[in-house]
Amino acid sequence: MRKIATIAATAVIAALVTAWSMHAVTTTSPAKAMASTPSLNVMQMMRDAKNLPVESYDACACTF
Repeated sequence: MRKIATIAATAVIAALVTAWSMHAVTTTSPAKAMASTPSLNVMQMMRDAKNLPVESYDACACTF
């Protein structure tokens, strides 16, 4: 009988935590500063990127 009460209490606590967290997630509005502006041109930024490191993999350099 004691195990059933422990399991029931754990289930109730988990349900309350879930309900509280869902309420916290749905009631907060996203930050307005995070919204992308139309002036942000990602393609132009990629074209303007200079002196980026080149990734390479040397399969013969593996040492054990």
